[in-house]
Amino acid sequence: MGGWLILVAIGIVTGPIVLLVTTLPLLFDLLAIENWNVLTNPNSKSYIPYFVELVTGEMLANALMFIASLWLAVLFFTKHRWFARVYIVYVLVSALILVIDTYLVSIVLPDMPIWDEETVRGFFRSAIAICIWVPYMLVSRRVKNTFVS
Repeated sequence: MGGWLILVAIGIVTGPIVLLVTTLPLLFDLLAIENWNVLTNPNSKSYIPYFVELVTGEMLANALMFIASLWLAVLFFTKHRWFARVYIVYVLVSALILVIDTYLVSIVLPDMPIWDEETVRGFFRSAIAICIWVPYMLVSRRVKNTFVS
């Protein structure tokens, strides 16, 4: 492993860790019994329609992306020939999930500012991954020579 693949390796190793570190605390806060009951009970003043569906969808998407990121790491470190293709799909699906999630949050929580720092950072990371790493995976001779087993 050398060249630009080192940067890919760093992203692949840190990706699942970052996903857990950023997602789990929010999930635990949100699912605290008091918070959950207030936001999901139709008789509550703070009830948010479709909030359960939104959170469930986000949890499912994050769980699937976490599993996919682990699979991607296995493919990377075993130098599997599927790595480049799976990486491209992973990057594109990550961006698609971010777009869909942002759109759904804007519908379910219309008063919430959507373009906060974290969302903008996520879009920026996705755009970089699509514009730089997808073409790299498609045309790099190092990628073609590394992922052959």
